[in-house]
Amino acid sequence: MKKLSIGLLLCALASAQILGGGSTTATVTTSGTAVRLSTSNIQTPSFAVQLTTGTATVCVGGSNVSAASGIGTCVTGTGQNIYFAPSGTRVYDLSAYWVDASANSTIVEVTYNAAQ
Repeated sequence: MKKLSIGLLLCALASAQILGGGSTTATVTTSGTAVRLSTSNIQTPSFAVQLTTGTATVCVGGSNVSAASGIGTCVTGTGQNIYFAPSGTRVYDLSAYWVDASANSTIVEVTYNAAQ
């Protein structure tokens, strides 16, 4: 799990469009209450999570993810990204990943590539 530069994010977004991937949003309505990145079983070889507005700290991880405690992979501020890179034949299931934020009503965009 790596932070993604804006240039690499643009490449990932372009790749998602070319390979037939897509995007979705997840909203942390109440800080400290993690939500799934997707309630659908979306299988993908890679995905990126971007904070679309605000200056909140956003963390992505398992169901125990916590922005207040820094549990998970975390970034702070609008435009910051978390990138889950391709790794051999690994396939990520977006419904297995959760997001938490340090501010209420935080929205993140999740961009993913189509499974091959």
